[in-house]
This record gives sequence, structure tokens and C-alpha cells, in this order.
Amino acid sequence: MLEEMTRTQKPLGAAEIMARIPHRYPFLMIDSVIETGPESATALKNVSINEPYFSGHFPAEPIMPGVLLAEALAQTSAFIGMTPNCRDGIGAKAFLSTVNLKFNRPVIPGDQVLLETTLLKRLDRIMKISGRASVDGTTVASGELVLVLPSPDAASQG
Repeated sequence: MLEEMTRTQKPLGAAEIMARIPHRYPFLMIDSVIETGPESATALKNVSINEPYFSGHFPAEPIMPGVLLAEALAQTSAFIGMTPNCRDGIGAKAFLSTVNLKFNRPVIPGDQVLLETTLLKRLDRIMKISGRASVDGTTVASGELVLVLPSPDAASQG
């Protein structure tokens, strides 16, 4: 799968990411998209002590909530299928339906999380994604996500 990946001309930064997905601070969970391919995408999350959730998520020993790691993987998935000539990946409006992740160790301030996602299967509007989050080559979370695209009818109703 790695040989099919395309390193973006340069990593996509926050402005380019926000042009692609609807998330904004404090819920934008990826800092750069570094690779995309027909069936995969890779992004980075730089974890800072200034993240708003650290003030209430174990303040004496801050760790990034696992649900936010899942969200970071889901946001990375929006870039699957985006190539240098085609910027229409899986879709910015995909909804997270199912999360089945195993967490191996906490993510703490100062960590840089590598987020790798791969499309396993697509059936119409439903996509099964394999995700892996790692820090310094060590897997911190891995498993599968199911994303659902809204029906075409939903776009005309909103």
C-alpha cells in the first residue's frame, strides 16, 4: 500500500485542512496532512499542553482523551482518495458511525502523533477504515472506524 501513496507537494497545513473539512479550533484534531493516496492518508497531530482538554482531563497527569485520537483518525480519513490532481477525497461530511480501537499507551503533551488511515471496504455511502496512531514508531492506538456519508437527499434538505 505504501508504494501507492503520494507525498503531497508539501504538507497541507491548517488553512488547507480547514478548506477541506468543517472542523475548527478547538476541534480540529490534525495539524498537517503529509501523504494521500487512492486508499490511504497520513496526517500529524502535535500535542501541546495548551490543548483545552488538558485542564480537565487528569490535570496532574494530562493525557489526550482516546475519543479525540479516534476523531483525529476520522479527520485524517477525509483525505483518503485526495491526489495532487484531485482534491475530492472520501468527503468532509462523513459521519463517524462506529469506533473499535485498542489503546496501548497514553498520548501526552509534547508527543507528535502520526495518524495513518487505510480504506478497507466501501459499500455505497459506508466506509470501513483501518487506523493507526503512533508516537516515535510505537503504536498508541489502532483499530477500525466506520464512516457514513450523508445521503444526497440530506444535502438538499440542509
